[in-house]
Amino acid sequence: PPIHSILRAGADESIVIDLVQAVDESATNVLRHGYRGLPGRIEIAVDRHDEELTVAIRDDAPAFDPTDYQVHDLEAPLADRRLGGFGIHLTRECTDRVTHTGREPTGNELVLMRRLDPAGSPEPPIKERPS
Repeated sequence: PPIHSILRAGADESIVIDLVQAVDESATNVLRHGYRGLPGRIEIAVDRHDEELTVAIRDDAPAFDPTDYQVHDLEAPLADRRLGGFGIHLTRECTDRVTHTGREPTGNELVLMRRLDPAGSPEPPIKERPS
């Protein structure tokens, strides 16, 4: 399971909690919105590059780039907020960087990155798309 891979990669508990939350939110969005509740493939791979962990989430759902998603005003009164989008916001907050790549003929690869040394993490989190 991915959580064991994250632990073996040397992440401390706070990083594990954040990455598990980000993966859960992202995978839930794929199942709920990408596959619309129908069965579909999700592949999760964990890797470590120097002092950075990456979690790649791949699916065959219709293309959707959450890095382009504009999160609603989080300061607005709860009654005035639109539903949805908070999982994307939470994923961004739990990671240092999020990238998206469309896959052919259909699908997505979302890569969540987190530094192992929280002191080395950029503030605020950097969100970028591959060139």
